[in-house]
Amino acid sequence: MGLHLNLSLHKLPLTIAGLAFLAASSIANAGQSELGPKVTIPETSGEQCVLPAAEMRRRHPDLLKHDRIQTLREGLRAEKDGSPLAGSLKQCVNCHAIKSEDKYVRIDNDEHFCVSCHKYAAVSIDCFQCHRDIPEGSGNFHALTGSKQHYSNQVPGTYSLTIKDVANISPEVNSDDK
Repeated sequence: MGLHLNLSLHKLPLTIAGLAFLAASSIANAGQSELGPKVTIPETSGEQCVLPAAEMRRRHPDLLKHDRIQTLREGLRAEKDGSPLAGSLKQCVNCHAIKSEDKYVRIDNDEHFCVSCHKYAAVSIDCFQCHRDIPEGSGNFHALTGSKQHYSNQVPGTYSLTIKDVANISPEVNSDDK
């Protein structure tokens, strides 16, 4: 028992120092509700999102995947009234895109509405390799990508065709098929 008492007394100054450090740090952070850097979430141009903001931040990947399934596998491209599907990336871009110097910021800009949160969470964004990163009608761009050249050209192992490439493609005709 004497040995145990000696070990406890030996650790007492360290324990007191640790508790003092915790108390001091909690007093220093008393006015802050969150630890770590804060993410700047840009204002939207729309009136109301499809879900409350907190739920949207948490569930948007699932909504986008659901919309992808509806579009690609079920062939649904819009609601019955012609409006975009509720989880549509197109709808997100049209509402959330922000301007800097009277031009919409692109995905390669830290001000883009997706970049701030995705950079904070260390999540890569691959949506805009194919889809527009700025609203429709904001330039003379391809309907899917919103760019004159696909971003996928920058990703190793992927490629995309340009208008010039498509113009040079001709169907091969097999003389045996005639």
